[in-house]
Amino acid sequence: MQISVETEGALGKVLKVEVPEEKVSGEVENRLKTLSRTTRIQGFRTGKAPFKLIKSRFGPQVRDEVVGEIVRSSFQEAIEKEKLRPAATPRIDKISAETGKGITYTASFEILPEITLAPIEGLIIDKISVTVEEADIDRTIETLRRQRRTLKNADRKSTAGDVLTIDFRGAVDGAEFEGGTRNDFTVDLATRRLISGFEDGLLDRNAGDEFVLDLKFPEEYHIADLAGKPVQFAVTIKRVEEPILPEIDAAFLTALGIPDGSIEELRRQVREHMEAESKQAVTRKTRESVMEALFKANRFEIPGSLVAREIHQLQHQFEDGLKARGLAGDQFPEMKNESFFDAEARKRVTLQLVVGEIIRTNDLKADPARVRAIIEGTASGYQDPAAFINWYYSDPERHAEVEVIALEEAVVDWVAAKAGSREVKLTFDELTKKGQTETAQTL
Repeated sequence: MQISVETEGALGKVLKVEVPEEKVSGEVENRLKTLSRTTRIQGFRTGKAPFKLIKSRFGPQVRDEVVGEIVRSSFQEAIEKEKLRPAATPRIDKISAETGKGITYTASFEILPEITLAPIEGLIIDKISVTVEEADIDRTIETLRRQRRTLKNADRKSTAGDVLTIDFRGAVDGAEFEGGTRNDFTVDLATRRLISGFEDGLLDRNAGDEFVLDLKFPEEYHIADLAGKPVQFAVTIKRVEEPILPEIDAAFLTALGIPDGSIEELRRQVREHMEAESKQAVTRKTRESVMEALFKANRFEIPGSLVAREIHQLQHQFEDGLKARGLAGDQFPEMKNESFFDAEARKRVTLQLVVGEIIRTNDLKADPARVRAIIEGTASGYQDPAAFINWYYSDPERHAEVEVIALEEAVVDWVAAKAGSREVKLTFDELTKKGQTETAQTL
């Protein structure tokens, strides 16, 4: 077998392979002989048909099969001989397999880059600490009360904490935009969920008021065509309601699963949930800090084929997320533009390669105990955890997916242990960026 390699750009390779006819015809001959022993042709007993007849009838089909298999196997042999690591499936073309002339073809592909990792000791990772304070517990209990509120019509101007029902119609440059008009929309003035200034503009208003809010979309708004642009919302206040929060009494505590009516037990459970949430958030932010440090310290040429594949996956994830929220992809035309996902795709590919190189050069393994802990943690949210665990272990593919997660966690731990660190103290609200919401939803 003859092999030649040409380089195209930083990572592109074109492999030209020639396989001699002897290898092809020899394999075809062997398969036809095997076939002749079991084939029945009309007029002949099984295995007794003349070989010439077998060859004329089945030869072309068998040769096609042999050619396909030899192309695949010879490509693998060629990249091993040339010590090439393809980044993605090659494009095989210019195949010539004329009888008597062997096989020639070209394979075009990108190779994985040679990576020289930046010294881990030079990285700085955030070492995050948080303490759940009594005030954090108070806010969570207040959220629990607001979740069980009743609403009373308020014949007065709106104040912070009220719940409003409104109609609004948004316009940019005088033109209405997709998703900018809503009727009977509920706004809780105790939260800040809309664009900056919207809730503030609803304060000190009466039912029946009509007015226009002059605001601006954030620069990082998720709809690229609206990001950073001034917007006017024509608003009508339809209803102002005052929330009536339940007292923290026996009925309230029982509804929360505190049968003995103990406020101390409620506070203990709230703290327990918040500390567990804090631990998860610290783990998540440590991972983010490690990955960001690795990305900033390691820059190199990456295969465009991997970037294209990652963009495709990001587009599908974005589309699935929209469908889960009941939104249509037409509202987000930017998702069809590959450049919208390019930066994130390049970051992901870079980190995949860096993490893979750390695993390879340091022989890191997925700890079975960690794998088990991840599966058990997921199983705890199901009605029958034992059945879920057995289901996960019964499928090698599912089990392998968890091993990947466990291996990445091992990389994060390995990097965090070797890198430098800076102390970062956060409040619970700063850590979770949503305060007590998640904990409140679990009680």
